[in-house]
Amino acid sequence: GIFSVALARARLLQLDNPGESPLLPILAPPAFARWMTSFCDLFCHGSIVSLFVLPSVYISPCPIHLRPPLCPLRLDSSYAMEWKSLLDRLQLEVHPIKVPHTGTSWAYMLRGRQCRLLSEEVEDKKSQSCWSLVYSGDTPECNDLIEAGRHCDLLIHEATMSDEHKDLADRARHSTLGSAIRTGESMMASFTLLNHFSQRYGRLPMLDTFRPSVATAFDFMKVRFDDLRRLPYYVPYYKYAFGKHWDTQQAKAEAYSWRKYREQHQERPEIAVVSKSDTECKQTKALCN
Repeated sequence: GIFSVALARARLLQLDNPGESPLLPILAPPAFARWMTSFCDLFCHGSIVSLFVLPSVYISPCPIHLRPPLCPLRLDSSYAMEWKSLLDRLQLEVHPIKVPHTGTSWAYMLRGRQCRLLSEEVEDKKSQSCWSLVYSGDTPECNDLIEAGRHCDLLIHEATMSDEHKDLADRARHSTLGSAIRTGESMMASFTLLNHFSQRYGRLPMLDTFRPSVATAFDFMKVRFDDLRRLPYYVPYYKYAFGKHWDTQQAKAEAYSWRKYREQHQERPEIAVVSKSDTECKQTKALCN
């Protein structure tokens, strides 16, 4: 998790420059910030991160009248100004979007404000928003997320469960494969990359239909913006690279669908009996005639 990444980074920086190691900036909701602080204190690693807590940096909850629903920065806080200064140095814009997974769940939209321009005709380079990325985190379909991320270059969206598990996804407030793809289409995202975080549902979403602007991600995958359009052509090979996990997911989905079918028919046995009786009566009348 993030603690291991921050700790590994701190150790590497200490080796390169023992006298100075800048902290890793992290933007997080209050619950995560408390957990991260307790973890660092418990294992005696000291300060390895610089935490920026969402309600202290952004106006939260986002005012209802704002459309798209992007939480603005607090301009009355030196704490928020420190975060803004960091973003300015990185040439980034970061906008949190509240999503209905848990009470502390947020999606994020990132915009890069500077890049190498291919056309020299553009004079005002600073005004160019060269790329935009939306990261959903865990969430069901969310209209605010769709509105905020409209026309983004890349949507990274969770697709934790297959469409056969839609009832489970609704209860757990997750997205299915189909709902994640619909979100990308409604958002008019240039490309949608599907991922998930689960120990129960395999290593990657079960996408087995070619879509020119949709692909799935897996652990440690790296891809450049320019190569996104190539990813859908590799999807068929995922079945071989992750064959064991693919087959397991398929078997679980089929077993769950069959179990639901049996439960539905066990709950209404009288309907099945009546239907059978009606059929037998009709057949008898037909023979008599």
